[in-house]
Amino acid sequence: MIKKIYKRSIGLLLAAAMMLSAAGCGKDAAPATDKAQAATVATAKTEYAETENAEFEQYIKDSFEEDVLSDSSTYNQNIKDFSTYGFERPAKGYWMKDMPTGSAEEMFETEKKKTQERYDKLMQFEGAALTEEEYFTFMTEKTYLEFALKSYEYTLYTEQFYPGRGLQANIGTVFAEYSFREKQDIEDYLTLMDTFPEIVDYCVKIENWRADQGYAMQDAMADKVIEQCDTFLENKDNHYLIQEFDRKIDELEFLSADEKADFKKRDKESIKHVFEGMETIKKTVAGNKGKSSVEGGICKYKEGRDYYNDYIIPYFAGSDKTGDELIAQFDKRIGELVTEQTMIMQNKPDLYQYYAQHAGKDLYGDFDSKEVTEQINELQSKTLSENYPELPEIQYHASYLSPVLSEIMDQTAAYYMHPAYDDLDNNVIRVNQNNTINMWLLLAHEGCPGHMFQFNYFMSTNPNPLRKKAYYLGYLEGWAVYSSNNTFYDFDFPGTDDDETLAKILYIDAEFNYLVTERVDLGINYEGWDLEQLKQWLTEHGLNGAAAEALYDSIITTDPGLYLSYSQGFYEMKGMREYAEKQLGAKFDVKEYHKVILSAGPCMYKDLKFKVDEYIAENK
Repeated sequence: MIKKIYKRSIGLLLAAAMMLSAAGCGKDAAPATDKAQAATVATAKTEYAETENAEFEQYIKDSFEEDVLSDSSTYNQNIKDFSTYGFERPAKGYWMKDMPTGSAEEMFETEKKKTQERYDKLMQFEGAALTEEEYFTFMTEKTYLEFALKSYEYTLYTEQFYPGRGLQANIGTVFAEYSFREKQDIEDYLTLMDTFPEIVDYCVKIENWRADQGYAMQDAMADKVIEQCDTFLENKDNHYLIQEFDRKIDELEFLSADEKADFKKRDKESIKHVFEGMETIKKTVAGNKGKSSVEGGICKYKEGRDYYNDYIIPYFAGSDKTGDELIAQFDKRIGELVTEQTMIMQNKPDLYQYYAQHAGKDLYGDFDSKEVTEQINELQSKTLSENYPELPEIQYHASYLSPVLSEIMDQTAAYYMHPAYDDLDNNVIRVNQNNTINMWLLLAHEGCPGHMFQFNYFMSTNPNPLRKKAYYLGYLEGWAVYSSNNTFYDFDFPGTDDDETLAKILYIDAEFNYLVTERVDLGINYEGWDLEQLKQWLTEHGLNGAAAEALYDSIITTDPGLYLSYSQGFYEMKGMREYAEKQLGAKFDVKEYHKVILSAGPCMYKDLKFKVDEYIAENK
């Protein structure tokens, strides 16, 4: 029900930055010690069929249709011409196809049964003759469905209104980015507005069930959600969604003047149902305050640590590590980064002083003051040719969010939204108006060589429909952080001749912010730190203990594990490269390696390693 957008959030980074203007990684950084990467490299080539398996191809088609038609927002973003995929456009918009009914437990049981049936159907192809792409599709689909089935063990932990990925947090973007390609799109949009209370009631039923059993969100998070609702509900008569709708309608050449006026009138009535739904969310969350049976991190619940290991880490990071393993890895890396930073400060104090004086101001010269499109074009020209496979010029639209949406999405610095699979010339990048510094890293992350390059290269390989639909945050954000951090070494900084060391300082700072933020999340949500324990940990690591309260509040009011996709996703991606370099030695070619990673497409890291091992075996 929520559009697939790749967002780079800024809220927690600000808290981390308060603690230390630190850090230090670079080309000699320690690799991630992943269990999967310790496995033996594949030595025997997998035997693939030369011709496609007709029955498995039908499974791909049916599963893609099931996924892409699951809700109107999903098919609106992903499909322009339904005939391309051999199925008809739904006659009317909807929030959820075949929405389950009954109690919350019954609804979950219905959804679990559907997932189990799909898994059983997939497993009929285990050991069947499959082509290379079919086999990898089977692997990734199996991983996805097994994780989905596992997640049903933790339905009580599944918060419907998380501040980062909840319905109320994303609904503005869903409507603002809805594409109007024909009249039926507008009709679907208005239907979604009219029926918004229905999807809210579905979520509220689950939320009240959780609250009655002591799993209500804690009061601090509830206050954040209520604040989001209040911000959305401001200025109802001239709401930003009304303004955005009118603007898009005025640009449509296939509508007459009378039709435009009629749609605008209907929109002003339909949006009232969205306001009604948001009021219901606000009332529900407020009414459940005080019902949480615990205070602090989610590990305080009976199976909270299991939930973190079994759901949060694989969902956000795509990793099979445990929380204990991540803690050991992160603590070790924090020490290494502080040591690297200290060495730079001691060996090149003037350069570090220059960095401290100009960071967040004019470190990048006039780059931050250029138009977004000009910035993205400059990034493409300076970063892609040497280390990444060739790709035809990407067509995109870049702009700033409206002032109101910039405020509502205050924790989102920017986002990339991929185009329809059959309309690749409409990539979109939006930038928060309140974030206009350090644009080099931000746009490298969202644009090239980050998300936009990542998506368009994968699509250039003509993957099958089910692979196009794959969505794994650890892979997606891991690549974006890994590739954008490397672009520091491509920038010609105007204030120094030592670009390489300054790039390393920036690399350290970027890595450190994500690392410390997620380490604190693990401390609170996995180890159960209270405020005093957080303050003690910060002080022991030479960080600013005075920032503890603000940082603690940020973690408590944010989706648990949210930053794992950036922090551990990065370490998985970076460690995978170091693993391949170690195995191939002088035969390692970075451009060919990146081609393997990008061609694989979104997947869990254990499945990505299968592709990397094949690449290694073929090039040893």
